[in-house]
Amino acid sequence: MPAERILLVRHGNYNRKTEELNEEGQDQSAIAGETCLGMVGPDAVILSSTRLRAMQTAGIIADVLSMDRGSVLPSPRMGRFGEQELGIRNLDETIAIALHEAGFVQDDPFNLIVVTHQPLIDLARESVYKGPLTDFVSTANGQVFDYERGTWRNPDYRHHLALLENSKVEYDLKVLAQGTAGSESAD
Repeated sequence: MPAERILLVRHGNYNRKTEELNEEGQDQSAIAGETCLGMVGPDAVILSSTRLRAMQTAGIIADVLSMDRGSVLPSPRMGRFGEQELGIRNLDETIAIALHEAGFVQDDPFNLIVVTHQPLIDLARESVYKGPLTDFVSTANGQVFDYERGTWRNPDYRHHLALLENSKVEYDLKVLAQGTAGSESAD
């Protein structure tokens, strides 16, 4: 049975070297948890990217919902968007496959919280607004997006791949610069 309601949550702010949530990211995750609690109540299933920052965000959301952190369903599929953008033709189907791969089976209706990353949320927002986000507005860390099942359409993947590749290059250059700067300051 498909989820009745799907909330997409971007992970909280994190330390780029350790990939762990920083204090701000922990606060953002708690606020996201409160938002999810207000939207779907305490009875929800949490599916999370296996990236550390996403799993930590999911754990904090589970705490807010009074759930065991061990009940969070990990899914590498929810975190490999640089490699999978072309493969996500239908978000509902992708989520169903991720739930199946995580061993989740339920016949009763349920609400779903998916802790993921900016690329997926931006594509979902674009689907709802029926066109490219002209300014490619970044989804804030810890933001909750209420995804309506069946609204996913096939956005312009090549446009997003170019944006993702550009942002990856920029990120790689920042990391390289930080590493260089870090080694200089250590001397």
